[in-house]
Amino acid sequence: MREPACVVLSAIVCVAAFLMMLGGDARAAVLQRGLAELGSEAELITQGRVIDTRAAWDADGGLIHTYVTLLVERTMKGQAPGRMLEFRVVGGEVGGTGLLVHDAPTFRSGEEVIVLLGRDEEGFLSVHGWRHGKHEIRDGVAQRLGMTADHLADVLNGLRPDLTVAATACPVTCVTSTPLLTW
Repeated sequence: MREPACVVLSAIVCVAAFLMMLGGDARAAVLQRGLAELGSEAELITQGRVIDTRAAWDADGGLIHTYVTLLVERTMKGQAPGRMLEFRVVGGEVGGTGLLVHDAPTFRSGEEVIVLLGRDEEGFLSVHGWRHGKHEIRDGVAQRLGMTADHLADVLNGLRPDLTVAATACPVTCVTSTPLLTW
């Protein structure tokens, strides 16, 4: 069993390394791109219902990821590997130790979503574009954007104009934000 101080130190070192990899300029670039650009960069765009989430330490025990299982209802870009799809996001809670990363999307069972997915540095499917790569759908409408799921699918695939670029540009406070470690 790990010592609590060792777990906290390990997580802090891991988050610091992650921040160095993803500097403020890179975070700003993600936030200032529009939906059409994020959609064109994504390997897979799919809509479905979250049926399970589980958090686990990575192989070396330095970072927590949440693994999301999605029941695929439709695929808008790419080829889903099956009716059930698993991807991961940085953050989560394992045994009373939690990692919360600012701008990383969170998921809950029963939630209907459209997600933009790509491969992370370890080859796992992961949400592309941080929180901008997750769109909660309720009653057929993407909640943050106020457009139907079909309209959003068209924008993501470049079939309709993307009027969201100005709306998603983030103030300087977002550019300098840092992940938070909670436990």
